[in-house]
Amino acid sequence: MRGVQLPQLAYEEAIGLWHASLEAAGCLQPVSGETVALTDAAGRVPLQYLRTLCASPGYRAAAMDGFAVAAARLGSARTDRPVSLNVGLGAVPIDTGGALDDSCDAVVPVEDVSVDGDTVRFFSAIVAGKNVRLPCEDVPPGVAIGRPGWPLRAQECAALIAGGCLTIEVARRPRVAVIPSGNEVVPPGTDKGAGFVVDSNSTMIAAQARALGAEVTVFGIVPDVVERIVETLRRAAADADLVLLLAGSSRGRRDRSHDAIASIGEVAVHGVATRPGKPVVLGRIRKAAVVNLPGYPVAAQVAFSLYAVPLLRRWTGAQQPEADPPEVEENVRLGVGLETDGKADEWRNVALHRDASDELIAVPQPIGGALYRLAQADGVIHLRRGECRWSRFTEVPAALARPGRYLDMPLLIGPYDPLIEEIAALTNFRCSWCSDDEHPDVAGGACDAAGFLGQADAPAAGPDANRMLVGSRIEGIADKRGGQRSTPPGGTPERSEGDPWRRAAAVACGFATDPRCSAYLARRFGLQLFEPHDVPYFVAWSDGAPADWRDMLQRGMQALAGQLEFFGWRCLATPQRDGVPA
Repeated sequence: MRGVQLPQLAYEEAIGLWHASLEAAGCLQPVSGETVALTDAAGRVPLQYLRTLCASPGYRAAAMDGFAVAAARLGSARTDRPVSLNVGLGAVPIDTGGALDDSCDAVVPVEDVSVDGDTVRFFSAIVAGKNVRLPCEDVPPGVAIGRPGWPLRAQECAALIAGGCLTIEVARRPRVAVIPSGNEVVPPGTDKGAGFVVDSNSTMIAAQARALGAEVTVFGIVPDVVERIVETLRRAAADADLVLLLAGSSRGRRDRSHDAIASIGEVAVHGVATRPGKPVVLGRIRKAAVVNLPGYPVAAQVAFSLYAVPLLRRWTGAQQPEADPPEVEENVRLGVGLETDGKADEWRNVALHRDASDELIAVPQPIGGALYRLAQADGVIHLRRGECRWSRFTEVPAALARPGRYLDMPLLIGPYDPLIEEIAALTNFRCSWCSDDEHPDVAGGACDAAGFLGQADAPAAGPDANRMLVGSRIEGIADKRGGQRSTPPGGTPERSEGDPWRRAAAVACGFATDPRCSAYLARRFGLQLFEPHDVPYFVAWSDGAPADWRDMLQRGMQALAGQLEFFGWRCLATPQRDGVPA
């Protein structure tokens, strides 16, 4: 089967075919309901409007510590002519939340009276109802709190309990089975050698399914043997509503998932015109829907979002959840122009930033470091099939992967450096990385601040941008430790494109020689640095950045001054004038 081209179904067509197959088998019906205690109902989806049974409080309650009184008896009270009442008779001691006697209609705070033995003196009049919580002031009786389709929040559960409810009917949790597969896949913590990959996808996918309210079972890793895959699929489908088989979805020499699913169930779709996530398999086994996710982490994430998430929400009737991560669908504007071949729907990870007009600007992340980039992404934009060019500031749909309060933090885009990450943690701003030679557009609103290597006046920062020298990091010509550099001293080193990690990795694997590399990455990849030299790292920021940005940076640098050797830096900034050391 190796080398067979996958069908080029459009995304909408693929979803339609799969859902038609599931509908015919009765697999799209909402899940059944179940009764749960409200004490355990947070995050569950109600099947109907939930109404309180009684008022809370159910009586007139004191809102202050003090004395309950009949307001009419204090009508003549003045500072110079206080009214005196006896404790327990006209003046009833009461604590906050206590029930008022029928003869009392107000509460005077204890700090506003004078007590002398059994006598309480009041120095001002009070109106009826003052400092009294009426019945239903917390929760009225018979009101709706919680509605179908919206997961219950903790405060809603509390209000229902206060209103006399104990149990409610909710949608049963969809049952999801996650099956990692592959001869090369090993459990976390295993000493892996060349050719083996730690299973991280099952953790990512299972956690996201649980966040959507599913009950998840993760199976052990299954080898690329049809009989073993079939056996595990049978066990999973016997109890699950949705089976997620990880990897083996393509048509490679060891890819067996398609054949295994087809042998005991039905394959509706194999291959969809999307990037990433093209070699996905959509089908069913008896009453269980089946999605065979690609093994590549970013593709697995995208395919889960496209196929599994809508199904889980459909079964429970759940609307967009309010929990983190929010997965909010929102239109954003591109911070740069983009081009594609237009042959597939594309989803790209982006860094997101709010510009001066509070619009979200999306800056696409570089392709490399797939799982790392996925973890760093603020969201994912959708570039629709059939379109080839998107100019800067074009509006595109996006799924936000971070809560709004995270996106409100200032964003710096610049060349990767671990010391800058540490400064970010100390000064509460975010980092997103670009190549060493890119010029992030501060002036255009793509970020609050931008980093530049060796350039104090990068044009993209804008002529009016503020600039500051952070310091100098050590770079050199990288080669394997103990190896011999191929470029003679004084010669021009080879240029290797891509992320700095990829450049260092290419040297470590013997695929490239002599690219530029920072001292930090050279140490991480076990490389030797020839001709080490200092390269200044500047930061420019816009007027929209925090007013005390310079002070924040300097405080962060001061805190890290003792760790320069670890981060591969020679020095941090000295007193300066206009971004240039004085």
